[in-house]
Amino acid sequence: MKIFPRKLLRSRRQQQGIITAMAAVILVTAVIYVLAQTFGIIGTTSLSNAAQRDSVAAFFLAESGVERGFSVINAAADAGNMTNAICDGLTGTHPVGDRGGQFTYDSPVSVPATCGGMSSSFCDSCSFTARGSLGGSSRAIRVTISSIPNEGTAGCGNSSTLQMTVAAPGSYAFTHLAYRAKDDGTGCSGGIDTSNARIGTCTIGGVGAGNCNVSTTGDFWDLQSGGTNAVSSFGVSSTTDPLITGAYTIRTTFEVAGSGQARGSGTPVPRDYAQTGLLFAPLGTAVGFAGSYAGNTTTAATGFTGSVAADWNCQPSSRTTAGNMSRAARADALVYGFSSWPTNPSKILNTATLGIQPLHLLTRREYKRTETGPIELYSDIWFSYNRAYDSTVDGGVSAARASNGATFTATLGADLKGHTLSRGTTNCPLSVPSGQLCLQLDAQVTPGILSSGDTITGGSVSGTLGALLSGSANANNSVYVFNYSGSTINNNTLLIAKSAILRLLTAPSATNGGWLTSGDAIMASGGTTTYGILSNYAVRVDSPAALGLANSTYDLTGVADGATYVVSTGMISSSGSTITVKGSPNPSQTPLVGTAVAVWQPESGTGSFGGKVFIGTISGSTLTPATSVTLCNGDLLFGSGYKEPLPSTNDIGIPPITSVVTSGGCTNIGPFSVVSTKTIPSWTGTIVARTAVTAATNAASFTVSRPPTTNIRNAAVCGGVCALFFDEAGSLPNTTIQFTLAGFTSGDDWSSGFACLSGIQPDNIQTLGRRVGKRSSWTEVIQ
Repeated sequence: MKIFPRKLLRSRRQQQGIITAMAAVILVTAVIYVLAQTFGIIGTTSLSNAAQRDSVAAFFLAESGVERGFSVINAAADAGNMTNAICDGLTGTHPVGDRGGQFTYDSPVSVPATCGGMSSSFCDSCSFTARGSLGGSSRAIRVTISSIPNEGTAGCGNSSTLQMTVAAPGSYAFTHLAYRAKDDGTGCSGGIDTSNARIGTCTIGGVGAGNCNVSTTGDFWDLQSGGTNAVSSFGVSSTTDPLITGAYTIRTTFEVAGSGQARGSGTPVPRDYAQTGLLFAPLGTAVGFAGSYAGNTTTAATGFTGSVAADWNCQPSSRTTAGNMSRAARADALVYGFSSWPTNPSKILNTATLGIQPLHLLTRREYKRTETGPIELYSDIWFSYNRAYDSTVDGGVSAARASNGATFTATLGADLKGHTLSRGTTNCPLSVPSGQLCLQLDAQVTPGILSSGDTITGGSVSGTLGALLSGSANANNSVYVFNYSGSTINNNTLLIAKSAILRLLTAPSATNGGWLTSGDAIMASGGTTTYGILSNYAVRVDSPAALGLANSTYDLTGVADGATYVVSTGMISSSGSTITVKGSPNPSQTPLVGTAVAVWQPESGTGSFGGKVFIGTISGSTLTPATSVTLCNGDLLFGSGYKEPLPSTNDIGIPPITSVVTSGGCTNIGPFSVVSTKTIPSWTGTIVARTAVTAATNAASFTVSRPPTTNIRNAAVCGGVCALFFDEAGSLPNTTIQFTLAGFTSGDDWSSGFACLSGIQPDNIQTLGRRVGKRSSWTEVIQ
């Protein structure tokens, strides 16, 4: 065993103690270091969390700035007061809370740069930056708020606003406002005031701002309904200043007022409402207003048939006195505003007809209390367009001088006496072909005229008259080539020449019509026999140059075999599709091709063009009637029962459908081709075929697609709105105008009104509405 010295052992123990102490020191140092690092990290993390919270808060402050800017722009757009100044005004600092938070605006940009107010356009959008800050943190959001136009407007409030941009001076604004006048506790105001509300004010904002046309002009209606839901109707129309274009708003308020209290001085109240509107651009300097009529009721059955009051000043007059011609004859557009609170939300108006004329649904605005709820209230504008024309002079019955055809005395063919000559005789030369003889007249032909090609008959003799060989036409002893069969013609044999030449013995007089026109059908008195169609005025050299004089001669085509020919002074009449007006029509413009026309003969009530109402299907350019119907080339088609999608531009075509039957002539065999100024939507509904102008020489002479069913004499021919009033028989059904509504429910409470306008551009109709703000872009700005 090895023994160490004690001193050596003591030294080793001392070394181990030093190592342990050093290890402890190292451990303590490491712990202190770790603790120091930990406390540092904890401190740094605390500082980072505070900055993060400030950054998040700054972002929400920027969002608050966005929301405020959106609210400002949307409120201005909704009220029709949006201008570039509203957008440019989004500036400044806005403190939020008690920790020093805030948001600021910068870099606002309006598109267009100048818009609204007295500008020529509405504001399309506003872009701006909302910057939020708190502590040392800052966040920024760049946003664009677009001003979106809606078709019409609807809701619950103290007022309704429609907006428009007038691009053409002299434009015409027509609006129809439907509102629930009485709130029985179920309305949007919750029964705050159950009195019948009325229209308080109606103002036009913008350039040349002022009041809407109201009672001082008669250019409106204001119906207070007493029905179950008190659905009321306010129709407003206004011609904008012919010297001014720009952005406009039409704002209408609701109020309750005491008896005798002036309009606009009552207490504002909220009401359920729906409003539609149209802006018509003029063809000339300004759109004109012809008149209006309105009425309301609660219907007792599905649909409604009623009469427009006799004193409505759009109605065609009785023409019993000079100067009382309806102004409707010079109006070319009819607009019909309709409103209802349907008892069955699935049943709404689907057909509106004036006389036999279907109206066209152009715009509809529905009101729903919730987005997915039923229709509570709706406002429609139905429409029909037809170019204006008026054949009368100074409006009086004595000046209504439109006629077609004439009544007169004339001859077709002739009575004659003669005898035959054999070939080779003095008057029948050898040059006459074998098998043909010559006919020599034994007396002057009276009272008619002979012409090559006439059929000669008499007893058992029949033959054809050839060329004149010698002498003068129709004179005694004159000789003609003659090919006949039968017995020999003796001297002084009475023969009849059936001719295609018409000779007037007397000129048509002013009292029975004095107009012969190429294309007229030549008939026996009373129209029982048609001899042929007048092809030329005066084609023979022996005819007088003047039209319609005695001894004038005319060619006929299509002379019917077996017809009883007139060979004496019997009355003959002509009837054709050419309308001739004596005197100077008022207005004097030539009727445009495609103008639907109606004829009215005050003395007899006759003169129908034979228009036809039918149900058909249109697909593309093919029209298929559900039943047999006669259509003529050039007839104008009007349709109802559909609503076209409204495009983003102002051009919505020419409603109703302007179509032409291209099958040629008149036929009842379908389907037919139609030609339109625009693509026709596929649909099935009521269609009316109306007689229309197919060609025009001047204001006093034009052709139509089908002739009147009876000759017209001293009649009135009108286009425009006037033509739409006539029923299928060609006359007014009674002293008032019938109109029919279909598709809504028994018990529905409704109000409506008509208005007649003149001088519109049918392809430039703007749908009015209300503009609302919508975020179209959102971007956080990297700082």
